[in-house]
Amino acid sequence: MDVIAAYRDMGSYRGAAELCGTTHKTVKRIIEAHEAGSPPAVRVRRARNYDAVAELVAEKVKATSGRISAKRLLPVARAAGYEGSDRLEVTDVLLHEMIHASLILAGLDSGHNSGPWCAEVERLSPPVLEASVKAAPVVPRRVDGRVVRRLLDGHLGRKHLAGWPRSLRSPAELAARGRPIPVPTN
Repeated sequence: MDVIAAYRDMGSYRGAAELCGTTHKTVKRIIEAHEAGSPPAVRVRRARNYDAVAELVAEKVKATSGRISAKRLLPVARAAGYEGSDRLEVTDVLLHEMIHASLILAGLDSGHNSGPWCAEVERLSPPVLEASVKAAPVVPRRVDGRVVRRLLDGHLGRKHLAGWPRSLRSPAELAARGRPIPVPTN
C-alpha cells in the first residue's frame, strides 16, 4: 500500500507503518519529504548474478510446483548462462530465491517475515539443514506499554528468516566450503 495514502487513512505514523509493513520512522521520513515537496526517492535495482536465469528458474519452479531442488536446477541454470559458483552459498541462494518464486506464483506473500515464508522455512529445514526449526512472523507486540518486535520463544528471528538457509549453517560447515560468495541484497 502507498505510505502516503496509508498515513492519510490511519492518521498516525505508527498506524500507517503497521498497515504498510514498515517502521513509523520510515513513514515519518516519507511524509515529511512529501510535505516538503520533494519527489519520492527512486530506487535503482542492482543487477544480480542470477538475473539472466530468473525467468528460467521461475518456469522450472512453476512446472514442478516448487518441488525442483537446487541440485537439479543448477545444471539447467548453467546451461542457460548462469556463471556463478556451485558451492553451498549458491545452492542456498538458489533455494532461497526458489521459495520466493514459488510463493509469488502461488499468489502468497513472499516477504521474509510473512506466514507463508515461515511455513516454507519450517517445511524445508529438515531436509536442507537436517534439523527442525520453528518459524513465525515477528510482529509488533505491546509490552509494558511499549510496542516492540519480540519473537516467540524458540522461534527464528527476522535476521535468520531473511538469510535462511545460510543464516543457520554452522561456522564449521561454512568454513569447510571456502570463502563466501558476495551476494547483493538490494
